[in-house]
Amino acid sequence: MHESFYTIGNLGKHYPEDEPSPIIAPTASPTTTPAIDLAFIHTLEMQPGSNMSFVWEQGHDAPIVSGSYPDALEFDHQSNFYFHPQTGGLLVKHLYEDKSFGLQLQEMSYGLHTGQYLGLTGKILAFVGSLFVATLPVTGFVVWWGRRNKSGRRRLNELN
Repeated sequence: MHESFYTIGNLGKHYPEDEPSPIIAPTASPTTTPAIDLAFIHTLEMQPGSNMSFVWEQGHDAPIVSGSYPDALEFDHQSNFYFHPQTGGLLVKHLYEDKSFGLQLQEMSYGLHTGQYLGLTGKILAFVGSLFVATLPVTGFVVWWGRRNKSGRRRLNELN
């Protein structure tokens, strides 16, 4: 489902720049400050107006990924940055404005599914819709069980 937003938003086209794959060059001199701290500091410096940020270390072979959002607790308009895992140096900058429409739409899926975009009304609608969908298996089971155990069917079976 996640890829479908990307495909529909880009009308079937694939944009390689939407999947940055920075190359990690080996380094002989790691910094005294942990690379994850440097990545977080650089993210805050590059996006001073952001109200929510994250940093994610993936090991020594993969880049440190960080990101920022303009508004706290609103998970869209995300800009991402990729840093060297030993030195904390910036490898790739992937701003929200530079992302394709499909990737922007894909990143909006959380807000769409939680009702974030319509405020409290949207959250109530998302809750009611989720509650309705959650009751479908229960009501389906009740209907099935009721039909299976009808008294009319037992009488027909007893006659045969």
